[in-house]
Amino acid sequence: MIYHFAMLIGADILLKATVILLVAAFATRLTWWTSAAIRHAIWSLALLALVSLPILEAGLPSWRLDSLVGPATIATPAAPAPATAAPINVVVPAHAQVPAQTMPAPASESPSESLLFGGLFVWIAGAILMLGRLAIHKARVSGITSRATPADPHVDEKAKHIARELGCRDSIRVLVSDEITIPASWGDLRPVVLLPANVDSWTASRLQAVLVHEVAHIVRHDYAIHLISEISRSIYWVNPLVWVAARRSAVERERACDDVAVRSGLQRDVYATRLVEMARLHLSSGPPAGALAMATRSGLAERVRGILSRSTDRSPVGTVRLVVIMILTALVAIPVASLQVVHDRSPTMEELLDDLMSSDANVARHAAWYLGEREDRMAVPALIDELHGAHPDVRLVAAWALGEIKDPGAIDALATLLDSGDPFLREMATLSLGEIEHPDAVPMLVSAVDQDPTLGTAAIWALGEIDDEGAVHARHAVRVKVDVPVGAHLQVWTGGYAVERDVTVSRDVDELIGQLTSSSARERRAAAQRLGVFGAYEAVDPLLDMLRDPEPSVRAMAVWALDEINPSRH
Repeated sequence: MIYHFAMLIGADILLKATVILLVAAFATRLTWWTSAAIRHAIWSLALLALVSLPILEAGLPSWRLDSLVGPATIATPAAPAPATAAPINVVVPAHAQVPAQTMPAPASESPSESLLFGGLFVWIAGAILMLGRLAIHKARVSGITSRATPADPHVDEKAKHIARELGCRDSIRVLVSDEITIPASWGDLRPVVLLPANVDSWTASRLQAVLVHEVAHIVRHDYAIHLISEISRSIYWVNPLVWVAARRSAVERERACDDVAVRSGLQRDVYATRLVEMARLHLSSGPPAGALAMATRSGLAERVRGILSRSTDRSPVGTVRLVVIMILTALVAIPVASLQVVHDRSPTMEELLDDLMSSDANVARHAAWYLGEREDRMAVPALIDELHGAHPDVRLVAAWALGEIKDPGAIDALATLLDSGDPFLREMATLSLGEIEHPDAVPMLVSAVDQDPTLGTAAIWALGEIDDEGAVHARHAVRVKVDVPVGAHLQVWTGGYAVERDVTVSRDVDELIGQLTSSSARERRAAAQRLGVFGAYEAVDPLLDMLRDPEPSVRAMAVWALDEINPSRH
């Protein structure tokens, strides 16, 4: 089912995220002796890799560890068969009526599927709530900023002086608000330092410590990194490691800004005292949500020890080091994103060709379908051999597959089927000759209608697929010969039938598979269309059965649906 497949993708991404975070944790342990700025860069780039992971996975070619997934097999799930269903090798004449059949009871959703759906729903709902909370926090701090007033000129000038000393090229706004008690900063394109209303009563050393710390956040673009961290935590909130990574990133971020303050000339003991003073204010009233506060209770003891230590490395990350960390992160993230470890391994061409020769008709025709959807010309000789094989249903699907591959070399082989005693095989050969879209098939299609006028509708569609002037004239001649009005049946073989409004169509794949055996041709057609839209892989074999449905429009929809359920798209 769709949510089952989505859950597999989610499990795959969660597993890859865990690998990236474990590598980041290991890297920060190895670099414990380096500066906080380097460790913060490692955590930040790992969290950025997590945000980029779905994009990388979609855009990069995949590779697999065969030892993790074992040999590939082609699953052939059977549809729930009605009591009166005929064996798949029974040829039903084109004019036959659909026998009355008993509709099987709708299949109930299995407990495992319910758990998958519930888990997926909880994950998505949690991510939406956390992203919504992030947006609310950003709006709240934006509102505080809009109501704040400019700081006194001497405070503003002091902040600009500190910014110049720290190499800040941005135009910093220093604002005062009576809605906060803790100094904070936020914004990247238009950075803001927010100070509480009592800033005028601060000592010079406290003001210096606060401004250096907050300007350091702006110089280091910490707010943008903070947003990446929060987005990553929102998306991967079900993974406990992402919470650890976000917390460690925040602690190392604050320690890096402390190191900037100490490097700027502030005495370590004085700065540590000012930090503890700010933390005490946090106990009574926290900082504005959505901004970066100078001091919080989290990690305070670790920060104070780092400030007072004489042996602490306080060097900035630097351009060269940052580039090296970025390269190393990419060397981890790109292969991990490309690796497929959760999904079943697709069968190789050799495995499919072996299955095509299986004595089990279900396995052989499923392999023929898979080869057709893979559209690899290497399969053409084997499929041509199967056109005259022992089992009629394998021949039918092999003919369909040759049309999907579109190799002109199969035209002559398909043309030999136009004299077949199997009306469904003649029809499929006609359609596949059109699918190949080559002018060489035009005279063969015209000749087929001369011998069997019941192929007229299929031939009209097939000739319409061939972009050739001769095919246009032949199509008109065939339409006149079989007396098909202009505009009629032009979409029969492309699934163009709309689902009738008075037909109730389920959204459950198991129930839809059951509806494929309904006594109502309209309901069978509607169910086939919905299964094609869903891309329901488990419906392949029931749809292959429908290639012998007595109703042409149902067969047409089955052909369309089988093409929509393309394993290569997964």
